[in-house]
Amino acid sequence: MSIIVDVLVLAGVLLAIVAVVQVAAARLVLPESTLLSAIGIAIGAGYVAIDAAHPAFAQHFLHPLIDPELPPEAYLWIFLPPLLFHAALTADVRSMVPDAAPILLLAVVAVIVATGVIGVATSAASGMPLAACLLLGAVVATTDPAAVIAIFRDVGAPARLIRLVEGESLLNDAAAIAIVGVLVAMLTGHGAQATLGAGVRELAWSFIGGVLCGALAGRLVAEVLPRLSGLAMAESALTLALPYPLYLLADQLLDVSGVVAVVCAGLMVSALGPTRLTPAN
Repeated sequence: MSIIVDVLVLAGVLLAIVAVVQVAAARLVLPESTLLSAIGIAIGAGYVAIDAAHPAFAQHFLHPLIDPELPPEAYLWIFLPPLLFHAALTADVRSMVPDAAPILLLAVVAVIVATGVIGVATSAASGMPLAACLLLGAVVATTDPAAVIAIFRDVGAPARLIRLVEGESLLNDAAAIAIVGVLVAMLTGHGAQATLGAGVRELAWSFIGGVLCGALAGRLVAEVLPRLSGLAMAESALTLALPYPLYLLADQLLDVSGVVAVVCAGLMVSALGPTRLTPAN
């Protein structure tokens, strides 16, 4: 019961914060991610003071935000699928197709290179095992480009540059999370054996399998959408229903990257949707 209460409180407060931040960002002409970060820091700092003055209030209202009683996997399962799917669904896939090669180079190859450089440098400086240092490299190799993209649009950056950053941001997290999964398996002795070759094979299967799984799921949904009689609510409900089961199917049952699957499904629906839905929908 405590976990359910935490989830409900967390979801309600987060949605309210997002609504307020969107209005404030529009009026102040600031990136939403910057304001969200500032509010997160303020909540964390304010919790200490409020807990000292009014512990009962802090325990009941702020503690679920600061330290919700959720398993670590729950954060990925609850937040990641809809966020990635929405980002992919709103991407202009057709305009990104000519730049597919540089986008994949930045999103996959560059992430692997950054992970390797950070891991090797950290291992040499600290003396820690290379696999553990590579895990750190995979965690910090990607950054959130939301604020950068907002600034690009404000200053009138070239459209191709914005497309490259947007396209790279869709898959770089997927590549990093796939690398993290392989490295964790190597460190724990589960899944891939603790060898570079086995890790590369595991990564290739995780990434390619996720692409195929997501593309197939997105294609099936795109085929079903025209059969919903043009009802916008039904179409929205179907697309909303896709990311969660797809993520769990790919990650838990097929043992491929659920992140890659969700992103590719969103890109497929984004590419095929305009030819299957009415302009208003």
